[in-house]
Amino acid sequence: MKLRKSTQIAIGFVAIVAGVYFGYHKWADAQAFATKLDPILPKKVNIIGIAPGQNYQIIVANQVAALTYGETASFEAPNKDTDTGETGGRKRVPIRELILSLQGDRDAFTKLLMKMNDLQEETLPPPDRIWDAADIRKALEGDATMADRLTRALNVTFDGQPLRQLDRNALFDGIVIRTPVTMKVIAGGKETELVGYVRQPYRPGILRTLEKQIEEKGDLNDGVLGGYYRELAQPIWDGEQKGENVRGQLESRIAPRELKQLEAGPRRIIESAEFVINEDHLRGASYEEVPGAGNDRRFNLRLDLTEEGRLRLWQYSRKPGKLGSQLLLVVDGIPIAAPQVDTELSGGQVTIKGLPDETLVKDAVDLIARLKGQG
Repeated sequence: MKLRKSTQIAIGFVAIVAGVYFGYHKWADAQAFATKLDPILPKKVNIIGIAPGQNYQIIVANQVAALTYGETASFEAPNKDTDTGETGGRKRVPIRELILSLQGDRDAFTKLLMKMNDLQEETLPPPDRIWDAADIRKALEGDATMADRLTRALNVTFDGQPLRQLDRNALFDGIVIRTPVTMKVIAGGKETELVGYVRQPYRPGILRTLEKQIEEKGDLNDGVLGGYYRELAQPIWDGEQKGENVRGQLESRIAPRELKQLEAGPRRIIESAEFVINEDHLRGASYEEVPGAGNDRRFNLRLDLTEEGRLRLWQYSRKPGKLGSQLLLVVDGIPIAAPQVDTELSGGQVTIKGLPDETLVKDAVDLIARLKGQG
């Protein structure tokens, strides 16, 4: 069938447009990726991209950016701010600790491990109640001295037999199991070893039950407290009730599989985070106030990039799936903005628009100036 001339012209026009489009993208890829850039480590000022598919999501709540994690099928960029101050049940990633961990800070990695495993420092007993996992292993494997110390600290034997005399410290404090976590990750293109500790409190069930029974009884003397204790312990002493498997509880907390679970969350975020640029790739920064809705004050933050910084952002924005995603601007460990990648970032300047907090914006500009020797 012979096509009409108008149809031939239309097909030819579409072919030309398609050729121009694909030709441009081929040329742009050649330009953007002509220079091979090595991965970088985080510093004081960072723009971070988060890979999809690991249940991480950037959320803006009450005009404050946060990186969160939780049970979602995929990474999605929010369309607008939420004023609820909530993150929909999702948990916040401790960005400062993440960055410092990758810089080799052991205390920061410890805090990252604790926070991402929902272990709160403030709920832990005093330092003299802390037991290293290695010492617990010795006690469980037959070291008589260690076993005696540990059973006294717990106020029960490993098969759950309550001791005949109650130790108040064991009742209210229990022990803390300190387990070392060593994790090898690729950071800045190189294998890096991160070392930290997870501290988990443990008290046998009989002592938790006893504390619950007496929590509303007011000030108890040793005689009354001992009476409550004997009521709980006597059935176990008499063989009428089975004691707790304390050995199993302790072993489960220091088992290798437990370490794998403890490092799973930090490993996922480290492997998902791509540090696109840091302050080494900035020439400077400035900001200006722009009109907002009603009495709202809004501020635009402008980042002036080095040539390498321009190439890094351009390469990032041209990777598959990056258009429509969000970046996270982090200054001194604080996420201050979540700009959306809505076009190719090929220019020497980047403007992050509509930021609500002048203090955060000004602090960012001042810090960048100091880091670049401009102030």
